[in-house]
Formats: sequence, structure tokens, C-alpha cells
Amino acid sequence: MNKSRPFRLSSVLTAFFPKSVEKLDVLLEGIALSAEMGFDTVEFFYDGPETEQIREALSRYKLSSIFLASYGMKTRGLDPGHPELEERSRVLDSMEGWVDQARSFGCSQIMIVSGPDSRDSGERASRLERTRESIRALCEYGFREPSPVRISLEAFNDSGEPWFLLGPTSRSVEMAESLVPACSNFGLTLDLSHLLQLREDPGESIEAAAAHCTHIHLANCIIADPAHPLFGDKHPAFGVEEGEVDEAILSDILSGIIAIEALVQQSYPLTLGLEVISRDPDDPLKVMGKAKESFERAWSASMS
Repeated sequence: MNKSRPFRLSSVLTAFFPKSVEKLDVLLEGIALSAEMGFDTVEFFYDGPETEQIREALSRYKLSSIFLASYGMKTRGLDPGHPELEERSRVLDSMEGWVDQARSFGCSQIMIVSGPDSRDSGERASRLERTRESIRALCEYGFREPSPVRISLEAFNDSGEPWFLLGPTSRSVEMAESLVPACSNFGLTLDLSHLLQLREDPGESIEAAAAHCTHIHLANCIIADPAHPLFGDKHPAFGVEEGEVDEAILSDILSGIIAIEALVQQSYPLTLGLEVISRDPDDPLKVMGKAKESFERAWSASMS
């Protein structure tokens, strides 16, 4: 970790290098470039058998890592709160398999997501309880020695894509409080763009979740124009026209984060991840480089 910052800085490789989820050479390139650009951590998803090559690259570049099981869950429609026990068991098996895979890579943390929300209050309560039980079982599995793995749940929008149960920060915090301290390896991942999509005040939400949050994605979104091709959860570049997050706002967010003692002084290190999605014909290297430059300028401004 850069000693001048009270957090780890990560590159979300599934966003910068979308092909990295299936192409080993692209993933390895992303890992090497992340180290070259001064990131401390990489976040990735890869379901192939080449475990040793990835583990060796992470070790060689001295990068910590977060395994994005959330990507697999979203793309495969896995719901830990599914009403059918047989399906929930299948989902738990998949999540436990990703914990094992994270261990094989040397990852200290995996990220998961909830399933879809329900507008019926009774069904929502049932979904929350079933989700809680699945997460509790996963945390028990992740806590096993000799390599305990932290389980972090990323909160998404429940009133727009992807319409997930978790969800508003208050609901996500309630979930965390019901699991901790029994599940001491559980935490929350907040995403700046998701908070804005939820129409929440990012600073207030981050402070409300601080006791359980060890991971924050720094990302932009477009929410003013539903007809815009990048409307919603598309993670455009910082400062893009009609976007919600430019470097000045990012600087304010960073200032707020480091002022929250519960975030920066916890026993598990805080990770801030840059997440901008590369789209054809974008050069992923340039997209990542520009995001890093925007962060560095925002970080410098927050310190002045």
C-alpha cells in the first residue's frame, strides 16, 4: 500500500479490460499494467484452470487481489435469496467454488451480490432472510483456515438496473448488522455510481456504512437523461459530458472518505477501486491511464 494514502488503490480489471474474464493473456497484461501504474490491488474474475500463472503474476508484482464472484453471479443470474431451496443450494455451491478459486489465486477477499428485489414487502422480507442465511453459510465457509477469505457484498440499485434487493444503503447496513459479529469476515462494498443511481447522498451513505465498509468503487454514471446510451449502470469516464462525477466531485468524495475514522482506521485495510468500463473502439490501456490520472489529480486536490 502506498504509505502516502490511508487506503489501497485498486484497478477493476473486469471494467478496464472486459476480455480479461475469459482471456488469460489479457488478464495477465492487466495485472502487469496495474502494477506499472502504481495500483496496490487488482479486482478480477476468471473461471479458467490457469491458477498458477495468475497467482505467480500477483506475487511477482506484489499486488493484493479481490476476486469478483459478483461478475459470475450477475452474468449467470445467481440469486442467494431464491425461493427454491434446491436453487439456493446450487447458488451456494457456486459461491463456495469461487471462494476456493479465490484462495488458489491468493485473493484475500471475494465480492458477491444479492438477487432481485421484490416490491411486495412480505416477499422482500423473505428474500432478505433467505439471502442472509446464504451469506452466513458462505462466511462460515470462507472463514476456514489456513486461508480465510473475506466476503464483501456490493450494493446496487433497487429502483433501476439491475433492480437488486441490496440495494439501498440503509437496507445493506441492516443486513451487515444482522451478520456481524458472528460473521466477522463479512463487509460491504459501496459504489459511488450506485449511490448516485439510488439518489442517495454519497457522503452520508458512506458514513452510515463506515463500520461495515472496507471497499468502495469510485465510478461515474449518467442519470439525468434516460435516453442517453450510457444511462444507468454503465460506468463512463470521470468528467464525461452529462455525467455526475468529475474530478472536483471525486476530490470532495475522497476528502470525505479520509475524514471518516471508522473507514480508514479499521483493522481490515480500506480499498478504493477505480471502475471505468472500456467500450469498443476504446483502448483499455488509455481508459485505465486516464482514470488513474483523474484519480491522482482529485487526490492531490483533496490534500491541498
